[in-house]
Amino acid sequence: MKWHALEGAWRITAMPDLVEEYLEEGEHEPKLVLARKGRDWNGEFEAGYMSLGLFGYLDPADPERLLFTFDGLDEHHQVAGLGFVAATGDDARGEVWFHGGDRYRFEARRE
Repeated sequence: MKWHALEGAWRITAMPDLVEEYLEEGEHEPKLVLARKGRDWNGEFEAGYMSLGLFGYLDPADPERLLFTFDGLDEHHQVAGLGFVAATGDDARGEVWFHGGDRYRFEARRE
C-alpha cells in the first residue's frame, strides 16, 4: 500500500480559537498521530485537556483530506464529534467539531 502524506506523528502547534497557553495545559504533549489500516484510518488527538480517539477515511471528493469521527475526553467530560485534517508538505490544518458544541481549528507540523 502506498504511503500517504497524512500518515505519522504531528505536533499540534496552534489552535487559533483558544488561548495560546491551552495547548500546554494538559497532561500530554499536543499531538496528532494518524495510521492507515486498509481503507480506514485510526488516530489520536491530544491538546490541552482534550484526549480524542479518531476513526476516519479519505474524503472521496479530496483524497488529500482525512474525514474523521472522534470520541474521548475534554476536561474530563465524555465528548464525541467529527472533523477533518489535510496536509501540505510538513504542515497540516484541520478542525474538530464537538457534537452539539464548540468547533476548533488546529495547525500541526510533522515530527
